Amino acid sequence: TSGSHEVNIERREFVLKEDTNKLKSEDDIAIETEEMKKEIERLKKEREENKRLKKEIEAKDVKISRISRKLAEELLGEFDDVADADDKTKEGYELFIKSLRIP
Repeated sequence: TSGSHEVNIERREFVLKEDTNKLKSEDDIAIETEEMKKEIERLKKEREENKRLKKEIEAKDVKISRISRKLAEELLGEFDDVADADDKTKEGYELFIKSLRIP
């Protein structure tokens, strides 16, 4: 049993050495930490850019809504000027304007 005990100790030493080899060095950890910091900064900048773009899109949506509303008012005004328009034409025009989904 003394022989198997020595083999067992050698096996444990080998496993311990293998596990130690798998451990990351302080340099590796420092490099990974720096890479993570850079990635976090990149993501923060990306988030800020996304916020800026969102505000820009919202401003353009407001502008589009104003233009659409003005167009719809002009269309309605022109339509009201047409005295001989039948009810079906009038109804079609109103449906078209509603389909613009102007707030």
